[in-house]
Amino acid sequence: MKFNYSLDDMRSFCAVVRYGSFRQASIMLDMPLSTLSRRVAKLEADLALRLLNRDAHRVQLTHAGQQYYKSSAHLFDELENVACCLLQDKNEAKGTIRISALSILVVIF
Repeated sequence: MKFNYSLDDMRSFCAVVRYGSFRQASIMLDMPLSTLSRRVAKLEADLALRLLNRDAHRVQLTHAGQQYYKSSAHLFDELENVACCLLQDKNEAKGTIRISALSILVVIF
């Protein structure tokens, strides 16, 4: 069976779980709340699974949601680590520096 969903939708779901609410996740992702909610709903539709139980005050993981989060959250941690390492490499000076200069001998009488 081939699943058709995006990494952005997975990332949105993981952020909701990590931050415990759609509102906090939308702030951290700098994404409108409606967009975040639509992405998570699309992921659930694409997987044909209910991942979250929502009510007016909180979200709770379903059993399938727990398994999905446990299996996918580490992927985004790894991607973030890779990005941080690359950024660190970019900002650090590396390599060989070669300096050439003329030797001048000055004799004073």
